Amino acid sequence: MNIITPIRNRLQGFGRAYRRFPLTILLAVGLFVWLIVNEYRMDQILSQVWVGRLISTWIYAIILAFLIGSLTEGKSYTRLRMGLIYAIGAAIVAVVYFWVFSSDQRLFVQDGVYVYFGLILATLLAIFLESSLRPGQRVPHKALEVLTSFAWTALFSFVIGLGSFLVFVMIDALFDANLRLDRFARVIFEATMLLFAVPFFLSGLKPSGQTLEKAYQPLFQRLLRFVCLPLAFVYTAVLYVYFAKILITQTWPQGLVSHLVLWYSLFVIAVYIFLRGDKDKLPKVIDYFPLALLPLLAMMFGSIGQRIAQYGWTPNRYLVVLAGIWSLGALIYISLKKYSP
Repeated sequence: MNIITPIRNRLQGFGRAYRRFPLTILLAVGLFVWLIVNEYRMDQILSQVWVGRLISTWIYAIILAFLIGSLTEGKSYTRLRMGLIYAIGAAIVAVVYFWVFSSDQRLFVQDGVYVYFGLILATLLAIFLESSLRPGQRVPHKALEVLTSFAWTALFSFVIGLGSFLVFVMIDALFDANLRLDRFARVIFEATMLLFAVPFFLSGLKPSGQTLEKAYQPLFQRLLRFVCLPLAFVYTAVLYVYFAKILITQTWPQGLVSHLVLWYSLFVIAVYIFLRGDKDKLPKVIDYFPLALLPLLAMMFGSIGQRIAQYGWTPNRYLVVLAGIWSLGALIYISLKKYSP
């Protein structure tokens, strides 16, 4: 098979991607149309808060539509149920628009940037929920499929975008056309990201119902088993020593420990889920990881509770509490749900 074949197959998959994720692609096209319509005045309005607010919320809506399409694909939901799902999605987008971007003076207030990108990360990670996996597919398979499609998309988008821009640079240099290269660069970037990258990425994801038989690469498996898992043990030991210090000194930790425990919890949950399918090759102690995290999460909630009682709520503390609740729910889910290999 020559190099043209996979490229042709991917381009032919644009139509299939639209049939599978129509709302995602329509939102991307809609954002591009809005940007083009307002291109003549973009230099004047781009610095205004409402423009950044609208574009940022629109981008999140595209990602959320991709999540909804992934989780509902292949499901025989009624129109009423799908309408309810989309209504919930619209409510989430409204919360992002009015709560995350609550100021008319600045795009991000205090730690709002962390809240926004945290929501994007949580939404992207949600595509790895078990309900979105195909028969015979495990989380590492899904992750590598998504990352592979993303890598191909980034490569092709870079080449197409840069190549298109260089065409106008040559025209401007050779014919003294005095083109507004900054505007051409902006339009090319928008077209590449919204009209090409979005459907190209989606076309690289196999439809629900197709079984992925190829196992994920041994190198990735070894990275998880012999690097990430030992690191998780080390982090656990360090945090438990610190937990013992708190009990001995009876002094609540400062705000930093909340972030340490939170990111550690997310890291361990990810490693645990990725390695669950190979549990026969792992030490039995990994089954106790969810229980080992509970006291540390309790310490985190106690620490952040002290900060909230002293200084009140901030967007950053909202994010920490929400992520902590998500981690606790994930631990309960992992403990109750048996993943099939």
